[in-house]
Amino acid sequence: MNSQQALDIVFDAIDVVNRQRADDNQISKRSDVILIGDGGALDSLGFVTLILAIERRVADVVGVEIELLDGEGYGVESFDSRTASSFCDLILARISAP
Repeated sequence: MNSQQALDIVFDAIDVVNRQRADDNQISKRSDVILIGDGGALDSLGFVTLILAIERRVADVVGVEIELLDGEGYGVESFDSRTASSFCDLILARISAP
């Protein structure tokens, strides 16, 4: 998997989140869009929806199951990935992890 494929997966997940949002409150599909944290487009429910959509899409596309949040205290407040691009980096890191 390359960076563009990972970005496509993030954008697919944004589509899933956008289906639950009003037309005038859609998240734009740009690599620099801030998704969480200060100025972020997502609340906690949107964040969870995005994470689950990414994990499912990775399994569908790559055939590998990953966990973006590894259960070691990661929550919205401590999650380092804020932009669509940084989610791509996390996907690629999780796929290549042993």
